[in-house]
Amino acid sequence: MEKQSLPQTENLQFQFSFFRNTWSKESTIITLYNLYLQTIGTLWKAQTECYRKLQDRPDRSNEAKMVKDATPVVIIEGICRPHCSHAAANLEKMSRLAMYDLDHLNERTSAVKALFRALPYVAYTQTSISDRGLKVVVFLDARTPEEYPLAYAICQQTLERIAGHPCDEQCARITQPCSCVWDADAYYNPTPEPYPWREELDTDPSLTNLIKDKRNLPGSNGTPYATSNGSSSPFPPATEACGYIETFASNFTHYHPWQKGNRHESMLAMGRSARRKGFSKEDLEKLTSVMSVEIVRNGYTLQELRKDLSAGYQYVDLSYAPQETHNSLPTLTTDTFRPVSVGNESGKEEELSIKNEELRGSTPCIPNQVYDHLPDFLKRAMKPARSKRERDILLLGLIANLSGCLPQVRISFDQRPYSPQLYTLIIAPPATGKGLLTLANMLPREIENYLKGENKRKKDAYDRELTEWERTNQQIKKGTKSTAASPAPMPEPPEYYHLCGAPSTSRNQIIRRLKINGDLGLIICATELDMISGAIKQDYGKHDDVFRAAYHHEPVATDYKVDGELICAEVPRLALCLSGTPSQLANFIRSLENGLYCRFGIYTCGARWKYRSAAPIKGQEDYITLYKGFGKEVLEMYFFFQQSPTEVTLSDRQWEEHTAYFDCLLNEVASEQADAPGSIVLRGALMVARIASIFTALRKYEGAMQMKEYICTDEDFHASMQIVQTILNHSLLVASSLPGEKMKPQPMQSYFRIRSVVESLPKTFTYKQIKEKALTEGISERSTCRYLKNLIELKYIDKQTDKYSFILRVGHRMANEVYIIIDNERIQMTSCYQDEIFEYYTVRIHLENRCYRYRFEIDGNEILFYNIAGADTSYSDVYDFSITPGFNTPDWAKGAVMYQIYVERFCNGDKTNDVETNEYAYIGKGVEKIEDWYENPAADDTRQFYGGDLQGVIDKMDYLEKLGVKAIYFNPLFVSPSNHKYDTQDYDYIDPHFGKIVVDEGDVLKDGETDNSKATKYISRVTNKKNLEASNELFIELVEEAHKRGIKVIIDGVFNHCGSFNKWMDYEEIYREENGYEKGAYISQDSPYNSFFKFNGGQWPHNSTYEGWWGFDTLPKLNYEDSEKLQQYILDIAKKWVSPPYNVDGWRLDVAADLGHSGEFNHEFWRKFRKAVKEANKDAIILAEHYGEAGEWLKGDQWDTVMNYDAFMDPVSWFLTGVDKHSDNVKPELKGNAHSFNDAMKYHMAQFQNQSLLVAMNELSNHDHSRFMTRTNGMAGRIATAGAEAANENVKKAIFKQGVVMQMTLPGAPTLYYGDEAGVCGWTDPDNRRTYPWGKEDFELIEFYRDMIFIHNHCDELKKGSYKQLDWGNNYLSYGRFDALNGTVTAINTSDHEINVKIPVWQLNIPNGNVMERLMETSEELYNVGRIPVMVENGDIAVTIPACSAVVYRTK
Repeated sequence: MEKQSLPQTENLQFQFSFFRNTWSKESTIITLYNLYLQTIGTLWKAQTECYRKLQDRPDRSNEAKMVKDATPVVIIEGICRPHCSHAAANLEKMSRLAMYDLDHLNERTSAVKALFRALPYVAYTQTSISDRGLKVVVFLDARTPEEYPLAYAICQQTLERIAGHPCDEQCARITQPCSCVWDADAYYNPTPEPYPWREELDTDPSLTNLIKDKRNLPGSNGTPYATSNGSSSPFPPATEACGYIETFASNFTHYHPWQKGNRHESMLAMGRSARRKGFSKEDLEKLTSVMSVEIVRNGYTLQELRKDLSAGYQYVDLSYAPQETHNSLPTLTTDTFRPVSVGNESGKEEELSIKNEELRGSTPCIPNQVYDHLPDFLKRAMKPARSKRERDILLLGLIANLSGCLPQVRISFDQRPYSPQLYTLIIAPPATGKGLLTLANMLPREIENYLKGENKRKKDAYDRELTEWERTNQQIKKGTKSTAASPAPMPEPPEYYHLCGAPSTSRNQIIRRLKINGDLGLIICATELDMISGAIKQDYGKHDDVFRAAYHHEPVATDYKVDGELICAEVPRLALCLSGTPSQLANFIRSLENGLYCRFGIYTCGARWKYRSAAPIKGQEDYITLYKGFGKEVLEMYFFFQQSPTEVTLSDRQWEEHTAYFDCLLNEVASEQADAPGSIVLRGALMVARIASIFTALRKYEGAMQMKEYICTDEDFHASMQIVQTILNHSLLVASSLPGEKMKPQPMQSYFRIRSVVESLPKTFTYKQIKEKALTEGISERSTCRYLKNLIELKYIDKQTDKYSFILRVGHRMANEVYIIIDNERIQMTSCYQDEIFEYYTVRIHLENRCYRYRFEIDGNEILFYNIAGADTSYSDVYDFSITPGFNTPDWAKGAVMYQIYVERFCNGDKTNDVETNEYAYIGKGVEKIEDWYENPAADDTRQFYGGDLQGVIDKMDYLEKLGVKAIYFNPLFVSPSNHKYDTQDYDYIDPHFGKIVVDEGDVLKDGETDNSKATKYISRVTNKKNLEASNELFIELVEEAHKRGIKVIIDGVFNHCGSFNKWMDYEEIYREENGYEKGAYISQDSPYNSFFKFNGGQWPHNSTYEGWWGFDTLPKLNYEDSEKLQQYILDIAKKWVSPPYNVDGWRLDVAADLGHSGEFNHEFWRKFRKAVKEANKDAIILAEHYGEAGEWLKGDQWDTVMNYDAFMDPVSWFLTGVDKHSDNVKPELKGNAHSFNDAMKYHMAQFQNQSLLVAMNELSNHDHSRFMTRTNGMAGRIATAGAEAANENVKKAIFKQGVVMQMTLPGAPTLYYGDEAGVCGWTDPDNRRTYPWGKEDFELIEFYRDMIFIHNHCDELKKGSYKQLDWGNNYLSYGRFDALNGTVTAINTSDHEINVKIPVWQLNIPNGNVMERLMETSEELYNVGRIPVMVENGDIAVTIPACSAVVYRTK
């Protein structure tokens, strides 16, 4: 090796990066000398002393870690790139220094420090933050990252020899952070000499083996590092320092294997998983290093890896804000229970059975959101469940079995430590899914098999010892062995462990097993209660006391009958997973009196007799094999928790919510009955803690974390609460059927009978109303009176007469008097409350059931009027607020993120149902099947078919769930000849081309042929009832799959007109010769459908004089005024699809204002429509397409809301792009014009009542308008004039992201048009109907959408809060959303330069001194979700908004 000239040490300036804390990405440059000065000063003294006080407190280890993580750090090895973390890849310039760490020197610290001070190459030393070790900085003179590991290792060997103590291998990582601490005795050498590692290497070339020798040692480093793909890396994998990161990466890639086509998505998912498992930013950098060795190659760069992991990691994690419970009833779902009169003495067992079955069938299911957030193991284990009931039963069985497989896991409840063991009891008739418990019961089997192997080894050893003992005794007896020594005692037989106990085991054996097993515990499973009931009835049975005591780990004892030996299990740990039929329950537990019933988590349901296919699912392993694999995972968990004891804790806030809920529930349960079963509620409180401990333990295992104390996350706590809330509903119901002293089970009755009466009444009711209603339900007046009295005392209800309260807030000292002017009546309001910023005025007014308009008058120094336009000395009543008492829109839809799917272009999941070329003719030409999925639509696109279908949607349901979608809106699905399907052919059936074709007969048309009566393949496909029924069944499956994921479904109803193909008209003679169909109105004057259309004379057959919508003969207008039959048919259709078994969650109504031939009839029909839909499904939404003012339809008796063109799409498009929604007009003067935007928003928002605005469909793009991405290019055009490629040119992602931010933060339901999130472009229709680009998506944009949707979904104020325009100017706009708890600010900068603004957040009632955090900042190429705090000062926050950017801030 050629020697390099030594540097001149006197001129060296050692500079390196300084970070405010370990996770910061903002750094400054500091010199070694400055570090020394601050170390010996007092700047870091307080933090250092605080850590040292906490580090030896096991109960405060988390606080100690937080203090350490918050201390500043330096990267001794050099300077990192600006605005980047301290990852090795970000090291921009080497300092030529190296840092070594000697831990646990303890009393030798001072002596070793003195040794190092004498070394010429030591530049600096300081005591470590623990005060038990030493940090040593050496002038290493390694000038490149490639030579650094070897130089470091050579010097390390020398330091370890001098100190007689090992160095921490983790510090070999080239950018390992060093905590800044206070050390008055720190050492600084201004002129160190370089360590002569090069000379040593010349002398002894074998030193290169230092790295090779260390490569397989934990915590070692070397270079080059071999990777799995044969390449090398100069940076050591982080796993050598942190085994848990390697374990996490290994586990994740095992269950989520990546391949070349899905590396982006896999790494995004890994980043999100790392965030959920609590990885720090430093851990993420180590994870990046680990994965770079495995995945960086073949076109996937380190920069892409870092970007994907960071984007996933930065998935915003907002804390959960629990609902207040002090003024509301507990959220037990009992409104579906129907009380049964117990006074019926008919004695008809069949009637009793039917009523009981109805009640079981009405019990609530565990909410979907619980399944959304389950630990990964449980999510995967849910695969066999095919319905909500099966899903619940399987989950409860899994939890019960897992509860007995987690040794050393504890949670403190009521000052006592508890293990997770649960008792679960499923009571249901046959064919309800109880059989899935056999799968759940397989989880402990691998542990049992392991224990059996251990038992065999013990037995073999014992047999050998016993044989040897017997042989020795025989020798002594025969005299062949000396008797000088006393004979050895007979070997004691070993104790054998068995985790799984048989249900028929005797009481004594159970106690003995509990004693022997100790902390291991015991699991007993029985799929038929008779198995265990039979044992209980025997003399050796009587298990009740054992089960009762074991539930609370209380001692149980017994005397053996043979020898009277006392067997006592001091701390029994028992898990039970049982199931049986209702009749078996009476033999197992007869009453509540002995206390066993209340210890079980009870679940019941009714039978659903429906045969489903038993055919094997191709490509999937059978469930037995699947669960054997899960059993092996459980065995690994068993070993893990044996080695890693775990104490699960709930946060103070979680305990507060837990206490408030169960206190409230216990009071209500006690209010219902004099002999209330409060013990069920009390045990339910313990169940929550135990389930939370199971979920938390699984999180710890998944993250391979080793810390003893683990805090339950809010998600897992609330999932546990929701599970137990469901169980309590079931327990209270089933308890009513226990026979007690009677021979037979009793009739079931809902426990909350009086509450269901209260909930059936209006918000305001009289005592007479509730008394009369209760009497009709068989509830005495005395019971009703007692219940009401308790509720009033608990302040769950108020005695009042006024119906509505109006509240107005006014700045301090701004008002002398305040009035509300409602229906021209001026009513004074009274001051009721003040806070730091506002004074609140209120008034109660009794309102009738009609629409009211109102505004406020504030009399102060001047008279101001306040309405939607704001406060001013004058007013226009067009901006007045409006309210209709009793008008409610579905709560689930308020702010719900919706996803519009144009099915034909979304995903082709079933190629057997594709439209074939020339299958039929449409508008004079044969239809065409497009073979290339990525081909752009033609200018005349209605005859082109790409093959998208419902199976494709089902296949992508996971994608939609991960995106954060809460509702799907489908463009029309019913039978129709076009790809858009706005010309309905049959309202009763899903189009088989979207559904399933099980009968496929006939021929396509010849080229050029247009006579559809000869299109026999098409006729067979769309008229054969087998195809139609199969398609409807597939749609049912789709809705069920969506609902499982908490996703609602909205379908499109085209009721103003139909299509000429429609069976009522049959212009194309599709149905003329088909059995089961009447003659169409076009064919016959005697058609039963003639009145459905308006004919203007003409003759039959082939009467083409019917009225067409806008004159189009392909779109016959429906003639409602002259046909009661047609009206009823459509109303029946409206009810059909929102009712079982379809269970759709709402309608979108096409051109709804055009229906009928007069405005008067139009309003009359939609009133009937609303009544029909809401009676069938009260939570269904009715959403209309409408252009212009819709106030007349939004008064509570017709539509719920509209597609929000006026108060969202139009103003946002003009403000951000200067282009209209069709890309037909460009108005540069409107781009960045905040005044115009605000004026438009005020005017159009005034047309909505608030409940309509919050559910309005806010779209940036849809099937009728150009894609928003295309509008960002600022051009006008259409496909026929500009061409398809022009729609992709010069688009600006920065503007697009601004639009998404506004979509997620303005009032309404953000609705994505399929593919917008993937970067799809397109002019107005048909170009906006391009296919979703699967495999060619913009992953960064998808991840941005996920982050913004996550922010939206987790900020209640963005879904339901008020809207306030805050500040604006040229190219700048800011507004806020707020509720009683939080405020969110959005600011948009449309200019090409950075701006500094002060946003008046006091208007959102955010006081001075509060801190707001930045949740999002966008830019052209990237976006940032790093949390940046900003203080509220003088009522404002001062923020910098980059060019062409959007930022979102929220109260912290």
